[in-house]
This record gives sequence, C-alpha cells and structure tokens, in this order.
Amino acid sequence: MDFQTRYAKLNTNQRQAVDYIHGSLLVIAGPGTGKTELLSMRTAQILRQTDTLPDSILCLTFTESGATNMRQRLRQIIGEDAYKIAIHTFHSFGTEIINQHREYFFHGADSQPADELTQHQIVTGILEGLDWRNPLSVKNNGEFVYTSELIRVISEFKQSGLTPAELRAITADNQRVIADITADVQQVFAAKISKKTIELFAPLAENIAKRIDEGGAAKPSENAANSALHHAEPSANLPSSITPYAQVLALSIAHTAQEAIDANSTKPLTAWKNKWCEKNAAGEFVLKDFTASEKLSAAIDVYEAYGNVLAERSLFDYNDMILSVIQACEAHPELRANLQEQFQFIMVDEFQDTNLAQLRLLFDLTGNEDNPNIMAVGDDDQAIFSFQGADVGNIQRFRQHYHDPKIIVLTDNYRSAADILTAARGVITQGTDRLENTIDGLSKQLTAHASGSGARVEIQEFTSVSEERAGVAQQIAETIKRGENPAHITVIARHHKELIELLPYLYRENLMVNYERHDDILEQDIIQALDKLARVVMAIHQNNLDTANSLLPEVIAHPAFGFSALDIWRLSLHAYNNRQLWLESMLANSTFRPFGEWLLERTKDVPNLPLEEQLDKLLGLEIDAGITPIDSVQRPSPENPQTPSAKRVFDRDSSGAHSGRELLQSTGEELSSELRTAIAARASSDAWREKRSPSKGSSLNSLAAHYFSPDNLAQNPDAYLTTLESLRTLRQKLRDRATDETPTLADFLEFIDLHRSTKTRLTHIRPQASALGGAINLMTAHKSKGLEFPHVFVIGAIDSAWGEKVRSRSRLIRYPANLQLQPAGASYDERLRLFFVAMTRAKTTLTMTYSQTNDAGSDTMIASFLTDHTPTIVPAADTPAAQLTVAQTDWSTRLSAPMSAELKDVLAPTLETYKLSITHLNNFLDVSRGGPQNFLLNNLLRFPSAKSPAASYGTAIHASLQQLHNLLRTDHRLLPTERILQHFRTSLEAQHLPPDDFELYLDKGTAALTAFLDAKSSDFRDTELAELDFAHQGVVVGGARLTGKLDVADIDKHNKTIFVTDYKTGKPSHSWRGTSDYEKIKLHKYRQQLMFYQLLVTSSRDYGNFTFTGASLQFVEPDIKTGDILSLEDTFSEEALAKFARLIGIVWRKITTLELPDISGYSADYKGMVQFEEDLLTEVV
Repeated sequence: MDFQTRYAKLNTNQRQAVDYIHGSLLVIAGPGTGKTELLSMRTAQILRQTDTLPDSILCLTFTESGATNMRQRLRQIIGEDAYKIAIHTFHSFGTEIINQHREYFFHGADSQPADELTQHQIVTGILEGLDWRNPLSVKNNGEFVYTSELIRVISEFKQSGLTPAELRAITADNQRVIADITADVQQVFAAKISKKTIELFAPLAENIAKRIDEGGAAKPSENAANSALHHAEPSANLPSSITPYAQVLALSIAHTAQEAIDANSTKPLTAWKNKWCEKNAAGEFVLKDFTASEKLSAAIDVYEAYGNVLAERSLFDYNDMILSVIQACEAHPELRANLQEQFQFIMVDEFQDTNLAQLRLLFDLTGNEDNPNIMAVGDDDQAIFSFQGADVGNIQRFRQHYHDPKIIVLTDNYRSAADILTAARGVITQGTDRLENTIDGLSKQLTAHASGSGARVEIQEFTSVSEERAGVAQQIAETIKRGENPAHITVIARHHKELIELLPYLYRENLMVNYERHDDILEQDIIQALDKLARVVMAIHQNNLDTANSLLPEVIAHPAFGFSALDIWRLSLHAYNNRQLWLESMLANSTFRPFGEWLLERTKDVPNLPLEEQLDKLLGLEIDAGITPIDSVQRPSPENPQTPSAKRVFDRDSSGAHSGRELLQSTGEELSSELRTAIAARASSDAWREKRSPSKGSSLNSLAAHYFSPDNLAQNPDAYLTTLESLRTLRQKLRDRATDETPTLADFLEFIDLHRSTKTRLTHIRPQASALGGAINLMTAHKSKGLEFPHVFVIGAIDSAWGEKVRSRSRLIRYPANLQLQPAGASYDERLRLFFVAMTRAKTTLTMTYSQTNDAGSDTMIASFLTDHTPTIVPAADTPAAQLTVAQTDWSTRLSAPMSAELKDVLAPTLETYKLSITHLNNFLDVSRGGPQNFLLNNLLRFPSAKSPAASYGTAIHASLQQLHNLLRTDHRLLPTERILQHFRTSLEAQHLPPDDFELYLDKGTAALTAFLDAKSSDFRDTELAELDFAHQGVVVGGARLTGKLDVADIDKHNKTIFVTDYKTGKPSHSWRGTSDYEKIKLHKYRQQLMFYQLLVTSSRDYGNFTFTGASLQFVEPDIKTGDILSLEDTFSEEALAKFARLIGIVWRKITTLELPDISGYSADYKGMVQFEEDLLTEVV
C-alpha cells in the first residue's frame, strides 16, 4: 500500500502521532497497538513534509530483528530510501559511531574485546592488590568472595553511563543528606511505633523538601512530595539522569505518611522502617544506605582500576560501546555537534527498555535544545529487561528532561481477542509502579479490534509437573491434527530450562520444535573427547604416566576410534596381568599399536607446533580431506629433535611385545627424548593415518570423521551443526583470549579448567528462526517480546516462578535508593509485567498451565496474581500404561532425541540474518577450490581451521597499516617508520606463530613495510579512514544484503567523493591480465572485489550520495625483480556493474534457498570459474 492508503487506515491517535513531527513526543503504546506501523509512517511523513534527507533520521531499537522489521515496513512505504534511514540497535549505533569517527576513540589505537575470563582475571588481580582492611578483600577457601559480584557491579556501572568521578559525587551527596536526616529518623523511631509516630513521621518529608527548595522555590499549591520530585533544582554536581537522594527519600516518606493517615494505621510506617532502616552497633536506627556506602565506595575504586587496566592493555568490554560514545561526545564538543547536526530527527522504539547510559546518549544527541525533534515510543507495562540494565524510570526522566513533552496514548489493540485483553489487564493492574498511577487522567485500557471468533482463555491445573508437560504436548498435537499450522502455536516459559524439560514430551508426540539453543560447549561430546585426548597427550609429554593411564580407557572407548568392547577388555586384562601401563600394552598389541604410535607422535607436536595445528591433528582434520577447509595449511612436520644419548627404547621379542619397561618408566626430559628418538627411528604411523578397517559395528578412526561425515550431515544436520558450532566457538574463544604468550596445549587445558573453576559457561547460542515450517515455537517470556501467535501456552504459572514467593539471592554490594542499578527482575512488579507480556502475545487462544507439585515432589501454588481465576482441573493419567509412559518420558529427558530436521531448517536462523561479503561470494564462485560446497562448509557451516602463517602475516601487515591510518587521522602527522615496524612486530607476536615462521615473516614484513613506507609515505592523507565497516549501512543490491570492510576509504565530505584502496600482501601483479592460471583467478577475484566495494559504497546509507571516483589494489610488498611498489586501479562501466549486481542477486538466491549448484562438470581452473559465472547469469545452473 502507498502512504495515503496506509494513512487512511490509521486510527485517530496514530494519525496524531504521525503528524506531530516537530518537538518532543512521548507515545505510550500498549501491546498490539501498531507501534511499528506508527514509527514507519512517521518516518515517511517526515520525509514528505520536510526537506530532511533520509540519512538525517535516526531510529533506535533493541534487537536486530526489530530493526530489520522496521526497515522492511519502511521499504513498502518509501521504497529504496528505506535503506538510507539510520536504523540501529543502540549497540550497533555505538559501533557505527566508533567506526566513522575512530580518531576520538581509544587514542586511535586498535583495541580488542576482553572475554569473560580476562575480566575475571583483571578483577582478581585488582583484589589481590587491596589492603587487608578493604571490605572487598575478603576470601573464602582461598578465593575472593566479591569477584563475581564486582564483575556484575562494573557492568551495571557502565550501563548507567556513570564514570567513577560521577559515582563518587553521587555517594558524597547521598551521605551528606543521610547525615543531615539521621537524627530526625532516630527520634521518630526511638520509641515503639504508635499512632503518635505518624505525627512525628509526616513532617520529615516537608523538612527534606524545604532543604531541597533552598536552591529553588516550589509551587506553594503542591504538596511536599510532588514539590521535591518535580520542581527542585538537582545538585549541580550530579548527572542529569540521577535523581537526588533527598528527592527520593522525601517522596517515599510523603507517600508512606499519606498512606498511614488515609488508613489510620501504623503498618505503612513499620513497612517503611523495615525497608529503609536497620540498627547500628548502638541499637539506634540508621538508614541502610549509610551502612552500605563503604562497600559501594570500595567498588567504585575497583571500577576505576578496572578501566585503567583495560586502557593499558588496549582492551574493551561489551558495555564500553555506549559508554565510550558518551565520553567522546562529552569530551569532544565538535563530535557531539556533528552528530546533532547529522541526526535531525530521532525516534526510539521500546523506550521502556533503555538503560541510563542509553538515555544519557540520547540527551547528548539532542543537546540543549528546548524542544528537540525526538520521539520515544514505549510502554511501562512491558518493561521487562532490567537484567540488562533497563530502567522503567527513564520514561519519567524523559518527561522531566524534555519539560513535559506531548503525550499520546495508543489503546486500540489489533492483535488479541477481547477475552485475552481482559485477562491480561486483570494481571497488570495489580502492579503499583505504573504510569496510570502517576499521571492524572491517563488510561491504558486496551480496546480489542481483533475477531473474537474461537477465542478462549483458560487456566489448567495438573497434578504434577510431568503431567503438565505431557498434557501440554498432547493438546498441541491434537490442535495440529485438527489442521492448525504448527508455526501458529507457541509455548512460553519463565526460564529456558523449562523449555528444555518440555522437549522429550513434544518429541514423544512427534512434534518438531523451533527454539533458541543455548549450548554449553564444554558439555558437548566432541569437546569433552578433545579435552581428554589432549590431557592424555600432555600427560605422556610430561611423563605423568599414571595420569595418562587413568584417562586412556575412556579415550579409546570413544566410538570415533573404532575399537570393539571385546578388544578393549582384552587390552585391559593384558595390562593388568602383565603389570603394564595401558600405553605399553597398546604398543605391544597389533590392534591398538597404530593408535598408540599416533599418540606418541602427537606428544612430539606439543613443543613444536602452534596450538591450533595441534588441535587439528588431535581432531583428525588433517586426515579427512573431505571435510578439511580448503584454505587450511598442510605443514610439513618439523624435524624430530635428536638426543645425543639416545637409549634403546624398543626391544621386541618374537611375539612383538616389549621386553623392557625403560620407555614408560623413564622420567622427565629423558622420557620425552626417548619418545622422540623412538618416533624418529620408527616408520611413520601411516597405518593409522590410512583408514584401517574398523571393528564390526565401530565408527571411523578420527573424531572429525566420526562427527562430520557426509552421512551425518545428511541424516542429522541439527546434531552435525551443534557439534560444529561447539568446535568453532571453542576455537574462536581461544583466539579471543587476551594473552601476550604463544598459546600451548597446556594453556588450552588451563583455559578449560579456568572456565570450570570460575563457573564461567562457554555458551553458543543458536538463534530461533522467525518461522520454521512444520515446527511449533518455544521461547522464554523475554524472547517473546514483540511477537504474536494465534495460540499461546504459558507453562509453569506457579507463584515460586512468577509471583510473590520467588526467591532471589541478596546482593553483596547494595546500591542507594537513587541509584537502583541492580536488575529488578526479582521484584513482583517486574514479574507481573513479564507475565503480562507473555499473555498479550496470544491472538486467539491463551492457555496458562501450572502443577500442584514440582519435580522434587514439593507442593506448589498458582501464581498469586491468577488466584481470582477458576482453573480447569486436568485429571492425572488414570491407567497404568499411561502413567508408565509419563514416567518413562520424565526420566529419559536427557536421552530423548529431537525429530530430524532438514539442513535448510537447521540453517534457517543463520540465513535470516545472513549478509553476503565479497569473500563469501568469491568462495561460492571459485570452482577451483570447491565452489558452492566449499562455501557451504566454510562460510555457512563455518568449519574451524588453523590460521595459516601467510594469513597471520597478512593480518599483522593490515593491523599495522590500520594503526598508521588511525593515528594519522587522530594526530594529523605520520608516525615514524620505527613505530610502525614495532607495531607490526607486536601484531605478528599476537598471531602466535612457531619460532621459525615468526622470524621468517618478521624479516619479510619489516623489509616490505620499510620499502612501502619509503615509497608511499607522501601519499597518506588524514582524510583516509581505515577499516570502514558497512555491516550496518543497510546495503541491498539485487535483493541481496551486503556487508564488508574497506581497508582504506579516502572521503572528501566537501566534494562528496570517495576513493577506495585495498591492501594486498603477496606477490604483486604488473597488470590485470595475469600469466599463470592461479594469477588469473586471483586477479579475477580482486577485480570483482573492487566492483563489490563500489556497489557497497554507492548503495550505502551514509555514502550513497557520494561519487565513487575509483578503486586501487595497493600491493605492500615490492616487486622481487625491480623493487618497485606496484598498484592496480580500475573503473567500471555501468553495464559491467549491472551485470555483476545481477550475478550477486543470483548467488544470493542460491544461498538463501540452499539450491547449491553441482559444479562437477566444470574444470577446476580459471576457465571453469568464468564459465560457471556465465552459466549462473544465463540460469543454466
């Protein structure tokens, strides 16, 4: 529909919001009231009614899916201009600001993210340096008590957007107020509480208000509480997002006093005293916030020290993305002014979910204007993300900061039947912290406009939680049998673990499920097998033979290695009867000897190979060419170290058994030398490398072949992908690990042990597909936000999960009343809102279930806010057979297997958010390296592989040149060559190459960079921006979502031009023609890369109106014959670009539909690659 048609369909309040273009606007939009349509239509109206350019409109939301949905809706209304609107999550917006203005961040340096282990170690290191009198220095069983708590507190500080100095100012102001009021509080509660206490208590609020109003007069017609809250001048040294402690205290006292007077009861006073006060050592009542201040002040010191360590080590954590932008805006007025000029209109979706840092960023973006063009859309009743730092109070702060903006309320609901809305309102109105209770005349009563046909709301009670799960699964199966689409059915739970516990019951009903997977990779079979195998190798290498002996039985029993149980039993008896270690018996046994020799060969790798190559060998990735990534490195083994005093190691008798035990009884380095000597003397273990005939019923003989066979991919792609994701996540986490040392196998094992000892999960999350044909949906209430389904089941509606009986662990470090940064999920009001969100996802039927007993057999109660409803009693299974089925399903939860899924279904979440890069495109097209199948394995399934030394060298060169550009842009002068060479050395060290490779590439890179800088230093400009990222530029070409990073973009903002340079290491080329087949393929890819970059730039939001003046391949290494530094430039005709764009669109469709062409008929060379591209364009394949 066009704009006018859609505009005509809006209701009165929606139109009012769409037409209110200029000024600050707060839209309170309940569930199902069409806020996405409102945001899209208001954007279109701004473009229609003003001269504003699309890239001057900023839309902020909280999820990538929300941003995608908004852009798709906009595209229907305004066409391709939708891609030019700046639609971001807050995090991606922060990333984009840093990407575009890198000179203001991290001093122009290239910083790296700190993983959880690094954060844990930094905090532990700070605690170790504290004086023993510090309240945070306490230990229990040798471990610091406050480490985990401090990591949470630091994250919450950052989410508040507050610096250590600001936090100290807040605590100092709080302590001043507390000291001023303490005597009055002690006087009020000196005697037992009585009706007379009310008379003493009520004036406290007025006294505090008078002290506040010393800085600004209050309106005399208003009571003290409202005066304190709305009209007092905040302390000059407090951030604008913080309410002064005196105001919070005065408001609390005033409300309590009024409640006590109205009820003529002292109960409100007792409740206030219990919440706010505690006794000191003298037995006098003092405010709890006073006694909590010592730990809080100490935590602020740790926060400051933590930030200093991150800066020293050029690290940052997730929360720094927003905090860094805030600090840069406030430290550099020109950056803030440019951002304010760039974004003329700002709209924020789900405003109730903003945290204090995000709110502060919005205040910075709107500046000091009296009435800026900002619209916030939110609903306090759907504020459910406090565990991420969200603060529902930001809605009130928005009103205060923008001086009572215009408020529009949307109450027409187009989603749910009237019965569902009535039930949901009955829940949410039991909350106290709601706008309806604080804004006079505000009504949020929703009016249903959806059809009520077939509508039903029901609460079901089951005898046990097993009966509940079985009953829900049966009802879903029956609904589907009646013809309902499974994708229209959703089960919502409070916690993810409840969904996991439901799975076997759903599988028993032959139901497919679509849910977000949370896999702890350390619990995955392949990781545990790799861990144990590595421990065996390490133990042998270190001569810890007893340790190796204890681990070997479990290792060789793994089905991947193909040994039968009978053979293992025989081996065990042989070792026992002959008083031998298992490894010794294995080497004397023809069945196990190849594996034993392979283990000895792996011990040789420990000091000689990089960690990632060792892991590849342990997995067997170098054995199975069918699954080895094509670009993985096949490295010759280093020469075996020889020992001058090598002893006789193997002395076999005629039966092949070892006649001596010297080998396995040697100690220390002597054993290591003997092992290596033995391996050098013996023939290589080709017998193990070649696929031997496995025992009957056994699997192939490597972990890789066992888990990643083509049959496994075809028969169970879900399990295949889970295993692969675990391996890939482990390797990526190892790479992300911040360390200056070359990682070893011992470091790998310590890495795993640290995660286990610190209880830090190594989690891989596989997102849920937005829709998966033939599958029902499972999700937590938090994940259901923003979605809708015809049929919803909310399970586990018991009071200990949702109501007033929820147990929450008390915090070791408490915040004062005006700095409530801790997650409020433990509050009753937040759980009410969470249940309200779950209920309002339903369109037609809403079924809420609970059980009388839990898994432990303890009694449970229905959630307290549902007690007004009469539940339907669902009878328990009444036949022995039915009871047995429920019981068997219950105990076999961990053994149950999901329904098999197609590869397309498994990859659905990946494909929904997939963006095509030039690397992926070239991998798809390059038939000489596997083409589409290589793309599937390496880019969609993303098989992990060790980084080649050449690739590591290229990374270090690029990092050095990026640093040069960043510092040139920051300091406006070129760094001395020596500094660049030092940065290159540091970057190369971070790649953890073997010593020989490191020396080779250090020498090569030093020579190349020296020659390059000598020849090209005069060409560098401070207008050049390095590593320009287009991930969030909304680039769409031929229907394909594109992404990519440009090495260097020379941007002339005055003349609106852009020129792109891409750095290349390796042998330089003199022309685009190429001589060898390899060079022709390489140059063909390079040329397409430059075309891709031109399309990326000209189709982007921020640079679409720039003129692309050309692109250059800049070779860093000099020509080996002439010593010249070469480059290749090219420009492309509109016809060539259009043809290439069409090729991109065709490849995109092949990828997203997983219709991967068969390339067996193409020659694996340049000619075959060109022919494949032509056939794609003519749709022959």
